[in-house]
Amino acid sequence: MNYKHITTNERCCIANFLSLGLSLRKIAKHLNRNVSTISREVKRNSTNGKYLAHIACENYAKNRKIAEQKENQITLH
Repeated sequence: MNYKHITTNERCCIANFLSLGLSLRKIAKHLNRNVSTISREVKRNSTNGKYLAHIACENYAKNRKIAEQKENQITLH
């Protein structure tokens, strides 16, 4: 299976669409993504019920760095 990470541009679109009141289903259709992908992204990166693209990008970068460190630890053993 081929996975594709959500881009910074897509995160900005998600934030804008949410502020306009679009449903997760409509956002997913516009971005050509599965609705569950959008739902997980919003749930994972919302703070106090608000989704902010720049916070989501910071969280992604932090989590990606942690994942890479874990991958490197496994490789060393």
